Amino acid sequence: MDVTGLLASTSTGRSTVVEKDVPLVVDAGLLAVFDSNDIDEESFRSNPEEYLQSTARDGVQALINALFTLPIQKTEDGPLARLPPIEMLLPRAKPLPKPKPLTKWEQFARAKGIQKKVRDKRIWDEQKQEWVARWGRNGKNKEIEEQWITEVPDNAPDDYDPIKEARDVRKARVAKNEKQRQANIARAQGGPSKDERKAELRNTALQTKISTASMGKFDKKLEGDPKLRGIKRKFEPNEGDVQAEKSNALALLAKLERAGPTSKKTKTDGEGGDDVLNVRKAVRYATKGKGATSLAAKASKGGGKKGRAAETRNPTLRKSLAREISFAGGVGWFLVTESSIPDQNTFANEEGDDPSRVGGPQNPIYEGLDSLSTSISFRDGNSGHSRELQRAAARLSNDKSQRSLTVVFEQIQSMCDQYSLPRSVSDTAKMLYRRTEEEKLLRGKQPDAIVAACLFIACRQAAVPRTFKEIVELTNVPKKQIGQCYKALERAFNLAPGATAANPSGHSSGGAGDGNVGTSGPSGAQKGDAPLPGGAGSTNSTSPEDLMARYCNYLDLPPALQAYCADVSGRARSRDIASGRSPVSIASGIIYFTAMLFGYSVSLKEIGATAGVSEGTIKLVYRLLWADREALVNEKWIEEGKVKLDNLPSAETKGAVVDKEGKSPKDK
Repeated sequence: MDVTGLLASTSTGRSTVVEKDVPLVVDAGLLAVFDSNDIDEESFRSNPEEYLQSTARDGVQALINALFTLPIQKTEDGPLARLPPIEMLLPRAKPLPKPKPLTKWEQFARAKGIQKKVRDKRIWDEQKQEWVARWGRNGKNKEIEEQWITEVPDNAPDDYDPIKEARDVRKARVAKNEKQRQANIARAQGGPSKDERKAELRNTALQTKISTASMGKFDKKLEGDPKLRGIKRKFEPNEGDVQAEKSNALALLAKLERAGPTSKKTKTDGEGGDDVLNVRKAVRYATKGKGATSLAAKASKGGGKKGRAAETRNPTLRKSLAREISFAGGVGWFLVTESSIPDQNTFANEEGDDPSRVGGPQNPIYEGLDSLSTSISFRDGNSGHSRELQRAAARLSNDKSQRSLTVVFEQIQSMCDQYSLPRSVSDTAKMLYRRTEEEKLLRGKQPDAIVAACLFIACRQAAVPRTFKEIVELTNVPKKQIGQCYKALERAFNLAPGATAANPSGHSSGGAGDGNVGTSGPSGAQKGDAPLPGGAGSTNSTSPEDLMARYCNYLDLPPALQAYCADVSGRARSRDIASGRSPVSIASGIIYFTAMLFGYSVSLKEIGATAGVSEGTIKLVYRLLWADREALVNEKWIEEGKVKLDNLPSAETKGAVVDKEGKSPKDK
């Protein structure tokens, strides 16, 4: 027998073993297979149908292989495989159905143990000798209504209609059932019961009785009505403690003596209290409503409208004098003295016609934007200064650039508050963003990316650096966009890494010691630009010491350990250990090294979650530190008995940090 053809046909078949780069996930309970391998674009584009059939065949083959490994149970229908429990829990689209509430009859039947008997829908009709419906069309219950002749009782009235009478009886039964159904629904919804409704009506009636002018005292009362109960007054006994009565009377007199104006108007200086004279009212009476400012202006300028107009012709800011009014002698005599203390009030005078009583902008970031963050009243509504200030405020409110700048400043402040950053960081970031917008340094870049880069630079200048991961988490801006904006700002402002506050750029391109961000070229800072808050003009590179203090605080490690970590970091830097690695990795490895050295319980997982690095990275840095541990550990610590080198877990085994017993800290 020649079996060559048979062997050739079987050799071309595919194997039952499915091999994939990522193993297929088979859920036999759901009879489902999940393939998470990447799609081969070249094969898919060349022949999509064949590629899909091949992928489906592999999934079905894996499912069949799993089914043949299940236990088999013999039944009448043949062998059946018992499916395992479902591994993937699929959520429901809707909540689980609630059980239908029991009706009143069902509750009674359950309590008495009455079993429900199902009645047949069809019944035997003796007259017709056939099965007919019990209800509905041509039902047995309508037999009387459909009879062609009906017996009339002897006592029936003359207009008696037996068909109508039978129909009314049937409809009454239907109405009764519907009423009971509605009552069951209301009872299931938990509405107020009969007793609760009666109690509510009783309380409403009692409230109505006392709502009259006499509070129900002279109203007509019905028989059986309960007596109205009022508030019982408690009187002090006629004979009591004399000292207590005396103290109560003195307290009442003191309260009447301290009483001020009885109107709802807010008291101002000179009204009420212990003052004999109302100072504010006296000044207004003496100056005919012009206020105390007019007295000093009249004394210095010689009086008259000309002097007053010459004094307030220029609406720019100027210093005013604080007036002190003291009264001597009788009512109406007062002395006005002038003091040279600068008045920094941010409000107008009583009459609202003196725009000179204002201060500088409350926010230094707005300096140079020709805007004031002061409150000015316009009581007269027609004075020249009021109109000029009103027009200036309108111009600022209509300026689109100023509105967008205000929104960005609020966003920067909100982000700084989330990370509890100091005020200098937010001020520096705002100043950088304003100068970036004014000089058009980052055209085409998203405002969020510019804000993120400004925050990154400001944190470095304020000595509270944040990593790119933290800035990305705070601003939701991709790291690539932040890096592009940061590099552009670094070139534009000459913020060379390693520069100092005295020389921001690290060379002679910027003024030394002026506190400004040095620039060169067309985008350089113009003369007179406001310096960055804090006088910092550099973006020093982040060092491990800057990060270790914050990481130790997050890990609840004592402050003393932070100083030990800084000492180890300095020794590691002098010996070029782990040079070229990121400060985050070095800081994480040094914290783990020092914590193990001093016997503090902290795991690699906790440090990695805090710093945002993997456990493998911490292990690699620790291995480098452990290799030179004798030089990194201060000899005084060993002499004083604070530490022992044996406390450090061994790092000789590649790929894991183990102790001298061969166990990892996680196993312990």
